[in-house]
Amino acid sequence: MIDIVITCKDRLPHLRKCHETLLEAIGARKDIRVIIVAYGDILAFKWAQKNAIGIMVEAKGFNLSAARNIGAAECKSEWILFADADTLFEKNFFDNLNLQSGHYYTGEPHCSGNCMVKKEDFIGYDENFIGYGGEDTDLYIGLTRKGLVKKQLMNFNYIMHNDFERLRNYKGDKKWEQQKRNILYLMKKHPHEFIFPQYVPNEMKGILL
Repeated sequence: MIDIVITCKDRLPHLRKCHETLLEAIGARKDIRVIIVAYGDILAFKWAQKNAIGIMVEAKGFNLSAARNIGAAECKSEWILFADADTLFEKNFFDNLNLQSGHYYTGEPHCSGNCMVKKEDFIGYDENFIGYGGEDTDLYIGLTRKGLVKKQLMNFNYIMHNDFERLRNYKGDKKWEQQKRNILYLMKKHPHEFIFPQYVPNEMKGILL
C-alpha cells in the first residue's frame, strides 16, 4: 500500500498534468491513494475533491514542510511518497519499484523534493524552513541518521518552469537569499553532518563557509 502526498498552491495546471501521468502509472492498481494538500488554494481543493483525497489548509503564503506534514498525518498505508505538483510519473513507475525496509528513496538530483519512506520511519519535515529549499536535505539527513539507507528513484521527470513559479508564494527575498537563509539554518542544525545541497553553486559555497 502506498499513499502519495502532493501539495499545491496556485499551481493547478501543473497539478492536473502531474495527476494525469500519475493515473496512467497507477493503472488498475487498488493499493495506491492520492492525497492532495491545497494550501490556501480553493481551486486546487475543489479539483482535488473530484479527483483525489483533497485537504484544504486555510493559510496565507506557503509552508511546504507544513503542507507535507499535514498530508502525512492523513496517510494510512505502509509507504508514503511525497511528490511535487510539477512531478511527471513514467508509465511504469510503480511496476519498477523494489521497496525494501531500512531504505528511503529520493528523486535526486533532478527531482530532489520527491521522497518515498515507510510511514513508521517518517520523522516529519522541519517547519522552520521558510522559502525555497533545504527542507528535503534536512529530512534526508535525519533519515540517514536514523539508520536508513538512501536510494535513488530515477523514473521521475518534471514540468519545466521558471523561478517565478517557485517563488510566487514566498514573500520577500530573491531565490538565492531564501536558499542562503535555509542553508545557514541547516549548517547550524547539522554542524557535523551537513553537506551542501546540490543546488548550491560552487562559487556560493565559499560565501557560506
